[in-house]
Amino acid sequence: MHVGGSSIGDLPAVLKLIDASKAAGMDISTEVYPYTAASTMLESAMFNPGWQANFKIDYGDLAWSATGERLTAQSFAADFRKQHWPGQRQPEIWHDPRQFEQAQSGGGVLHAKTVIVDRKVAYITSANFTGAAQIRNIEAGVLPRQPRIATRLHAYFTGLIATNVLRRVC
Repeated sequence: MHVGGSSIGDLPAVLKLIDASKAAGMDISTEVYPYTAASTMLESAMFNPGWQANFKIDYGDLAWSATGERLTAQSFAADFRKQHWPGQRQPEIWHDPRQFEQAQSGGGVLHAKTVIVDRKVAYITSANFTGAAQIRNIEAGVLPRQPRIATRLHAYFTGLIATNVLRRVC
């Protein structure tokens, strides 16, 4: 059994499960890779949207391996833009910080992504732009090319921003 990786946020529960299984007479062996900083780059698929809910951790739980500096939403986004969005026209990126509270309490987290372009086109999808999402997972999305829908979605998100439900990452 590999402990770590996808069980980072559930480690206490995983350890209890291992102890209970051993107490029940099962022969169990575990290991954890001795890497610092999860031994991966921020541009890896591990940090695609939803990583906080998946791992039950947040930016402050991560650190740059070279400096030990703790990450923030802003430094994470700056690195993402540098690595993956080098163009001149930058999108606004917002998130709902309540997702961390809900994920930790066992509540649901909306995993949809919404892109609104010039209030004319909206793209709504469950998919991450990863290999798993494109090859293994069953994902769905819609691309309504109707300004009425894009305008209503824009108004909805504007309301979430105005009431401080959504917070700007960058």
